[in-house]
Amino acid sequence: MAIYDRINKTKFVLIRQIFGFGFAGVMGFAVEYILISGGLALGLGAITPRVVSLPLAILVTFLINRFFSFAHYAPISFKEVMAYYLGMLGGAAASFLIYTICILSQFSALVSLVIATCIAAGMNFFFSRYLFLKP
Repeated sequence: MAIYDRINKTKFVLIRQIFGFGFAGVMGFAVEYILISGGLALGLGAITPRVVSLPLAILVTFLINRFFSFAHYAPISFKEVMAYYLGMLGGAAASFLIYTICILSQFSALVSLVIATCIAAGMNFFFSRYLFLKP
């Protein structure tokens, strides 16, 4: 394989990873938004539903990232899922903290979720890439 072909393949893989990761993020965001909206409709406030929505969104992003963004088709192990959750813990903690601060600062749930999600996404991309691409 010529060096030019390898460089193009590498670029393609990276682009697929970035777009796949973005798609996973949008799906995770949708899960969170739906659950938070449901919690608001039930009178639970904006913070309590996030305790449920965040772990579920992480699970959705795990599945999409594993099978699409980083194309790893081996069977899923409990250890791998736990490693992913632990890896996402930094981004999740930052996201939850920023979201809570935004809510307490009188931002809407949607604006708070957008701000928190955008800030945490970069952190999580680099960890996901490391987790799924290690030899």
